[in-house]
Amino acid sequence: VIIMSGYPTIERSIEAMRRSASDFLTKPFAFQDLVFALERALREREILLENVSLRLEKQARIELEKLNKQLEATLEEQKLLFSVSNELDQVSTSDSLYETIIRWGLKLSGAKRAGFYVIIPPGHEMVLVAESKNKSNTAHTFPQMITNRVFEKPPDTIFQVRMNRNILTLPSQIDVDTLMQTMIEHVCPQGCHCRCWNMDIRGEPFGFLISVYEQDLPDIPKANQRILDFLLKKAGLTLENLALYESLIANFYGILRSLVNALEAKDTYTGKHSERVTTVALKLARFMGCSHSEIESIKTMGYLHDIGKIGIPDTVLNKPGRLTPEEFELIKQHPIIGESIVKDLGLSEIDRSIIRHHHERWDGKGYPDGIGGTDIPLTTRIITVADAYDAMSTDRPYRKAMKLDRVKEELIRNSGTQFDPQIVEAFLEMLNLEKTQKGDRNDNDDR
Repeated sequence: VIIMSGYPTIERSIEAMRRSASDFLTKPFAFQDLVFALERALREREILLENVSLRLEKQARIELEKLNKQLEATLEEQKLLFSVSNELDQVSTSDSLYETIIRWGLKLSGAKRAGFYVIIPPGHEMVLVAESKNKSNTAHTFPQMITNRVFEKPPDTIFQVRMNRNILTLPSQIDVDTLMQTMIEHVCPQGCHCRCWNMDIRGEPFGFLISVYEQDLPDIPKANQRILDFLLKKAGLTLENLALYESLIANFYGILRSLVNALEAKDTYTGKHSERVTTVALKLARFMGCSHSEIESIKTMGYLHDIGKIGIPDTVLNKPGRLTPEEFELIKQHPIIGESIVKDLGLSEIDRSIIRHHHERWDGKGYPDGIGGTDIPLTTRIITVADAYDAMSTDRPYRKAMKLDRVKEELIRNSGTQFDPQIVEAFLEMLNLEKTQKGDRNDNDDR
């Protein structure tokens, strides 16, 4: 806007500028003055529009950056949620579930240490089932058990027995918030700070995640808090499903064991054979320093290694004399039959191998697949030695039990052909050690 007036005054000029006029021309004026004024007004207009555009662009950029950050945070949260969910879906035991809770609990809470307690009914003992390695500067250790005894007390009160830091007294009605606070007071080391999260199953308190901080309690991002809540809710559902699955599997194993017992009860010579083989194999596995999972595999599958004999006729199984070639071919089918019986249990390849491959040989001349050497899993090679030891040291329809020295000779003679030589060596060393220890005990008894 350009104001033109034949009555120029200071007041009118100020009023024109106040009303956003670009210029003020006094009549009469030259045409060139008007051209200059218009050019100046257009330049100012361009600058104004450019400034407005820049402001809008900057504001839009700020909003876009804000939205991008929110999107990145949401994507990161979703990625963490997926990782948590995926890990929980992969766990197959309660122990691995608790370890997963601890690992993610540390990551999400920013704590130095963490422990997970489970309430054991009906007395509500709280047992430490998992804890992180101590990476802090404190010598703090989590109490292994917190015993809670129920008394007739007001439901909103928790009494702590100060004389014994391992005992808590709870009312019959558990108030979770108060219980968590008391857990913090009980577990948290002096000079540190703790947080506590509860995990419920079907709406009932089941366990508590405790995190330990050496400094003041840090602020946990809201996204991490949401993921922690999801972690414990999902873990509760996972544990419930695991318990149901383990119960079903335990029942099925019970049925299979009953079948093995029924099978061995028919034959006075092989009665309790599977139990003895499992006992010997477990001793040998522990002596050799096998892992926990390997020992558990032997404990479960050793008892079932001959389950396939259910499919072999009794006339062949209990034949008092030597088997004919045709009958032996039938016997050679029992590992395959056994694996088919347990194939739908979701067992690992190593577990199934104990049933299918316990008659394989180190030199590859066994059955049913003719594999050899370390292609036969370690647990199966241990079962093979224990199986042969029991077969030789017990009465059979066609011969009496061998004496221990003869059994040892046979194991040595077949070491490197039928048996893994290292396992035979370890087994003989274990037998000799047991003999020495037994002799020492007898000497002490004589004294």
